[in-house]
Amino acid sequence: MKKSKKISRVLLSLIIVLGVSVSSIGSLVYANQINGKTKTGSVSLIGGNRLKQSNYIKNFSNVYATKTINKSEAVVTYNVTTIDEFKAKVNYAISNRVSEVNINYTGSKSVGDSINFMQDTVLTAVKTAGNDYEKNLLKSYAYSITEFGDNEFNVVYTFDYLETKEQENQVKAKVKEILGQIVTPEMTEGQRVKAINSYICKKLSYDTTHTNFSAYEGLLGSGKTVCQGYALLAYRMLTDAGLQARIITGAAYNGNDSESHAWNMVMVGSSWYHLDTTWNDPLPDVNGRVIETYSLCSDAEMRLDHSWDKTLFPVASKKYNVYTDTTVPKILAAMQKSVTLNSSYVSVAKGKVCVKGLLAGDIINVYAVNPALTKGAKAISKATVSKGYSYLFAAFKTTASKLYVTRTSVNKLESVAITIKSK
Repeated sequence: MKKSKKISRVLLSLIIVLGVSVSSIGSLVYANQINGKTKTGSVSLIGGNRLKQSNYIKNFSNVYATKTINKSEAVVTYNVTTIDEFKAKVNYAISNRVSEVNINYTGSKSVGDSINFMQDTVLTAVKTAGNDYEKNLLKSYAYSITEFGDNEFNVVYTFDYLETKEQENQVKAKVKEILGQIVTPEMTEGQRVKAINSYICKKLSYDTTHTNFSAYEGLLGSGKTVCQGYALLAYRMLTDAGLQARIITGAAYNGNDSESHAWNMVMVGSSWYHLDTTWNDPLPDVNGRVIETYSLCSDAEMRLDHSWDKTLFPVASKKYNVYTDTTVPKILAAMQKSVTLNSSYVSVAKGKVCVKGLLAGDIINVYAVNPALTKGAKAISKATVSKGYSYLFAAFKTTASKLYVTRTSVNKLESVAITIKSK
């Protein structure tokens, strides 16, 4: 029965690597390289085949991007003498969203096939821990390799990313706002994972057109994205909620075929676990549905239908035990500065307003008139959250049919007023 359930699941996956389209990119070849043997091409990290629910494969055309260099932009140039140095510079460039990098290698050790070496270096960098979000934004890259001998060559990379820097910053800001609504200070690490998985399953829908790949598109755009967007958003939310997390690019198997796929790993109580928010939100999309089948799984549990390079990712050797999930991360400054007030967390009964999802130091003000529309409006009730509490009651007396509630955070900024009916 367990196996049949897995076969019927939809494989919501992203092709991480498709292949190489070798083409002539003359703008990538510098004048001082004319005496060497030059190879150019480009690699796309998105697109490809998708497994459908009926378990057949539909081919989608590969999209290869050829990027023309703007010579007015500054080019980052490195001279390296070891293979480790070369790999470190590529890792740094992708981690910091560098658009173009020029690396000269003159070492004592041969790298063998230069194209394979260049491609493997990029793919390994993407899967290496650190700046997982930025590195998994890599959409495609073009390259030019000029060889001057067995141990001397020049590589010019140009990188293209799924999100602009502005879009990435917008995702960061929105995630901070969301965490202020769904995560409370007393939540354990496992409870935070559960809250984040629930939010993503409810908020996102899988993009069956396979055109949206980013967290930005899922969170602030159409609301639809593929597994890479799910994993990116989960990573940002997990890390901002005080948890250690990774993005895994591996493969997933539905009982018939295997396809490239992306998901997450997260540390809870000093142990690593897998979290696949995409497979927790299968097709057809059902509004409000939340599944936890692929939440906090061990390696053994995940290997039934997922595979990955175990040398590049943590070991998840334990099964999750809710009774040992007692670690409470420190409140993050990002969450402390949130001034969002979630209307679903506000209720009123018998002359008292109850507000949940608050942080220590938050101040709740209750008004009989909308403070945004009434100059000099004074609160009819005020309450401050004490240490160790995530909710409070604010008592009031009024004949008004509506009340207006605001939240003032520790940074002294007040939220937009939430309107509720007085009972």
